[in-house]
Amino acid sequence: MEFRVPDHVTWKTLDSGIVLLDLHSSNYYTLNETASFLWRGILDGKSKETVVADLLETYECDPEQGVSDAQEQFGFLLAEGLLVEEAGTAG
Repeated sequence: MEFRVPDHVTWKTLDSGIVLLDLHSSNYYTLNETASFLWRGILDGKSKETVVADLLETYECDPEQGVSDAQEQFGFLLAEGLLVEEAGTAG
């Protein structure tokens, strides 16, 4: 599964992480370290599966917990309309 950032979402990297702005709703979102890692992976064009694998490798966390946390973050970003799913080739 691949994601893309819709045109109505803009972002900026700060020392504390990434801040997103939904231009439709004018809502700001501050991503924590884990969500920022996932966001950067998506911006790099990686598939969801690759980003999660990178997360597990980088943070050396419990695989079950890491996958659960990533799913929760992706679910939030999708629900808020900050990401959209696209069919594509896994990367």
